[in-house]
Amino acid sequence: MAKAVFIVDPDNGELDVSLVNRLVQRLFQKGVYSIQTNAGTIKLGPPITIPEEALEEAMLVHEEAMVEILDERIA
Repeated sequence: MAKAVFIVDPDNGELDVSLVNRLVQRLFQKGVYSIQTNAGTIKLGPPITIPEEALEEAMLVHEEAMVEILDERIA
């Protein structure tokens, strides 16, 4: 299973490469490895054998990191 998440800047509707770069760094700091495409997207490609609990935990970390990054952007 491989999916891509497109991160778009709401002000201009363009892919937000800068936000993705910060998000991938924050995820790495939190122990979640994500594939950065340098094109405003993040590839998600967990192992086929990943336990559902581990996948849910990783998605929660993605959400947590995104909220942190967006809060920093507003502040």
